[in-house]
Order: sequence, then C-alpha cells, then structure tokens
Amino acid sequence: MQGASTFWRSSKTHLPDIGILCALGFLFFFGAFWKYFDLRSNAWLYSDASRYECYAHGFWQGVVGLHQFSKTQCGFLLPFTSTQPLHTLPREYPLLVLLPFTLALMAPSSLYHVAFACLMTVLMAVVYFVLKYKRTRGAAVAFVVYLLLGCVSTAVGRFDLLPSLLTLLAVLCAEKTRWRWAFALLALATMTKFYPLILVPPFLIAQQMDSKAGWRSLQRFAPLGVFVFVCSALLLFSLSLNVDGTLAPLSYFKDRPIQIESLSASILWLLSVSGRYGLTYTFDFGSHNVSSALAAPVALGGTLLLITGLLYIWWLQVRGKVRLPLAAILTLLVVMVTGKVFSPQYLLWVAPLIAYVGGTNWRWLVGWGSVSVVTTIIYPFLYEPKYFAFLHLPPLDVTVFIRNVLLLLFVLVLLYLATQGRIVQERPGSDKPAIHNEKYA
Repeated sequence: MQGASTFWRSSKTHLPDIGILCALGFLFFFGAFWKYFDLRSNAWLYSDASRYECYAHGFWQGVVGLHQFSKTQCGFLLPFTSTQPLHTLPREYPLLVLLPFTLALMAPSSLYHVAFACLMTVLMAVVYFVLKYKRTRGAAVAFVVYLLLGCVSTAVGRFDLLPSLLTLLAVLCAEKTRWRWAFALLALATMTKFYPLILVPPFLIAQQMDSKAGWRSLQRFAPLGVFVFVCSALLLFSLSLNVDGTLAPLSYFKDRPIQIESLSASILWLLSVSGRYGLTYTFDFGSHNVSSALAAPVALGGTLLLITGLLYIWWLQVRGKVRLPLAAILTLLVVMVTGKVFSPQYLLWVAPLIAYVGGTNWRWLVGWGSVSVVTTIIYPFLYEPKYFAFLHLPPLDVTVFIRNVLLLLFVLVLLYLATQGRIVQERPGSDKPAIHNEKYA
C-alpha cells in the first residue's frame, strides 16, 4: 500500500506537466496539419508525414504496398520501389528512420498523420522530462518556449525530435563520463538522420581529454570503436537489403541546389539586387531553391567557412574554453549557417541542447527566441501566403535575410563569448546563468 501511495503522489506531481504537454501536442498537431482540414485541397498528400507513410509501406510490402495510394502521394517513390518486401529504403534518410515511420502504421491509413503526431508528442515529452530531471525545470520550460516560438509547424510533423533526443541523451551520458553509451547513442542518432555525424570530433575531443588511459591503450579508443561498430553494423545490414537505396542519400545531398532559406541564398539575393546577377527560383528535392551564375562560388565560400568555423570551435574545446554541450551546439549552428540548405525543422536539432545549456538565461531566450520567431514567420506564413491574406506580411527574401543575419549574429556572439571565456555552463542540477560576465558578477 505504501508503494502504491508513493506512486500516486509521484504521479500527481506530473499531472500539470502531462496536461501542458498534451495541450502542446494538440497545438503542434494543428500547426503541422492545419491545411489538412481544408477538405477542398489535397494538401495532406504533399505533407512530410504522407511521404513517411509511403516509405513505410514501400519497405514492408514493396510496390504492392504503394498501389493503395494515389500517385500524387507515393508517385515519387514508385520508380525506386522493389517488387519484394524489405528492399525499398528511403531516398533521403538512413535505415533507422523506418522505425518511427513503421510505428505510425499501427493506426488506420486515414489516421496515419495522427498516429505519427502522437509518437512525436511522446518524444517531445521525453525530452521535456529529461531536461527537467537531468538539468532543471527552467531548462525544460525553455525547451517548450523554443518549440512554441519556432517549431509549431514542424515539432510533430517531422521526425527530427528523434535524432535530437538521441543526441541530447548522448551528451548527458558524456557529462557522466559514460563514453561508450554516449558514442552508441550518437551512432543511433547518426543512423536516424545523418547530421549528428559532425558531432563525432567534439565528442572524441572531450573523451580524449577525460581519458586517463595511455595513448597505446585500446581502452582509450574503445568508445570510438563502439560508434564505428554500431554504424558499420547498421550500414552493412542496409547494404544487404538495397545497395542503391543505402547510397542514395549521398547523391541526394550532393545534387541539391541552394535552398531559398539558406545564408547562401540570402547572399545571392543581395547580389541580385544590383541587377547584374539574376536569380532563378525552382522547386525540386521537396524544397524551394535558387540558382544564379554565382551559385557555385558562393557555395564554395560556404564550405570554406564551414571548415574554418568547425576547426576554430574544436580548437576552443581543446583549449578548455568550451565544454562538450556548448561545442555540440556551436558545431551544429555552424553547419546550419554555412550549409546550402536550411529547413525550418533544423531548429529541432539544437532546441534541446540550447535549453540544456542556456536554461532560463534571458540572453539565450532572447537570442534563440528571435531566430525562432522569424523562422515561424517564414514557415508557414510566408510559404503559404494565400492562407494568410488578411495579414500584412513582409517579402520572403527580406525576411529570410533578417533571420539569417540574426542566426549569424547569434553564432558570432557565442563564439566571441567562448573565446573570451565568458560562457560558463554549470553542471546538471544547477540553474545558474550560462553566460557569466565578470563585470556584472
């Protein structure tokens, strides 16, 4: 009886959190699928969740599984679909992403988007409680605020919360020096969506700085070996199912043009204002893109800035200026700023980590909150202007430029403060400000 009473009291303390999270899940569901409620449109057929449903049926049933859907929904996958089950892989993502796509199949096809949104809401709740108990309640609230400001249309409509959660758990394990678990979780995140791969260097730097083993000891490199083993095992399994499907994401990313929301697109837009270099707008690879005579050199410049930025961040980490959580944030932000693609769901990659490091510090809330708000103005408002004709919205190119300037300034300020040694992230359990200035201490 005492155990049941303790459990009930513990459950009662979570009821407000659960209620808030359920309400947020409903809000985010409407934010992701509001066009679906327009019965006169076929907006649902073009949503990301509808593509996920096609990938799941194509994998488990082959081409037969896609015949029940219209070509509008699954036609993009038909040329690559095998006649046999277990041979059709996503063209954009690694193998493990089929796990959430498949779990949503437990619901009827007409409710697939509801089931997928519920699954993502559960992941959102997991992130919330992890931040609450492994950091502070303020960090959990900050995470929710960031989702409300910048991810209302993407939080439960995309699957990015899954690799984001795995990355957060990897950082937490690293904070506890459980390095094998940290690298294993990072490997799972990488095989869900490729972007966490760029975090291997900061994880490795932190682990090597923490290791007491000799340089010739295999134990010193065992955590990295765990990462390589997990990724290799999943990659070999994927290759055994479909070689072309496994390698398809490489060509997919290589061939993608400059996406309209990227900093590179903003630079091309600025150059086009002079009238000497025109812009061409296209829709391909599931996104709006731009092309110009200067696209190649601008993309090359972005690559050079990416390499320079990453090397500088990792140099700061080696010098002890930044710890792993902040190094992970800066690494992902530099990738986002300098890449030729920037999608609204990218904010989900860093929101849990920013909440973990920044907590309720007003500088983090204002800085990242500003980037988030302008991103929401871009998507969905400026992407779907016909639905918001009653609003006086700014031009898309100008708004994207403003958001990218805010994002760039946010990164540069963080790098400056880190260089000056003015960013101090407290250990889990503390809610002290993450930015410390001796002048105002």
